[in-house]
Amino acid sequence: MAVGLGGVSLNGERGSPAVTGERGAIAYGERGPIGGTVLAVLILAVVQGQLTLLYVPSYVIMIVQGGTVVVALTVSRALDALRA
Repeated sequence: MAVGLGGVSLNGERGSPAVTGERGAIAYGERGPIGGTVLAVLILAVVQGQLTLLYVPSYVIMIVQGGTVVVALTVSRALDALRA
């Protein structure tokens, strides 16, 4: 089921917001607060919408979204290491 957010389809990006949400709800098997996941959905939707308006090819949008997930996981791991 495709859910739109301001004309942006979120059909293929079901896992990205959960992974990039606070503390990686899926990536580490933890249950994080919903606020981080909602923020991740909004950020990914805005980025996708802006890239679509700039007529960026879809494969570039997917690369940017994947890079966003990798950066978010790296930052999360680094912050966890600093806290420990």
